[in-house]
Amino acid sequence: VSVGEYEALSVSVNIVQPMNENDGSISLFVSGGTPPYAYAWNDENTTAFLSNLNEGNYSCIITDAMSCTFMTEEFLILSDLFENALLACKIFPNPFSNELHFQTLTGEEIIITNSIGETLDSFIVQTNSQNISTNAWVAGVYFIHVNGRCIKMMKF
Repeated sequence: VSVGEYEALSVSVNIVQPMNENDGSISLFVSGGTPPYAYAWNDENTTAFLSNLNEGNYSCIITDAMSCTFMTEEFLILSDLFENALLACKIFPNPFSNELHFQTLTGEEIIITNSIGETLDSFIVQTNSQNISTNAWVAGVYFIHVNGRCIKMMKF
């Protein structure tokens, strides 16, 4: 009996935020596993491509022909153009350990607070790519405020 290698399911995603009401979309691109793939979205859609999306959170469970599953992260569709501009801000990795990386527009105000609201750091982004050391931070939940909007991050 020969047992072949099984390539785990892998998913890449393309999200188009709406510029007008209900014109957002999410496309999933699946590889690995054993095709065909079944899609079970939290809004009851069953295809790899969602269109005409309203504001909301979307996630999907993908199942291959061998019943192996992959659950996507939650994807956020926003209807507010100001909120969509926030998506241009990338902060990674999450969870993080020793350093946070910011990719955003120059001039963005960043405020970092801990879980009890104490400000740990604040700065105006000087270049569109900036790193900050988190070595002195203990493991826990932190909140990154970008121009007053909050993103939750975790340190391990």
